[in-house]
Amino acid sequence: MRVWAKSEDYWSVYFDMHEQVKKLFDAKGISIPFPQMRAHSK
Repeated sequence: MRVWAKSEDYWSVYFDMHEQVKKLFDAKGISIPFPQMRAHSK
């Protein structure tokens, strides 16, 4: 998602948007998988 903000407000808008999206995803039970690698050695 992209939003427009004044330069001086960029970081506060950036972090607030991420926080709000994360809270909404958590409330709806949505999780986003991330790449994982398992390495086994014998």
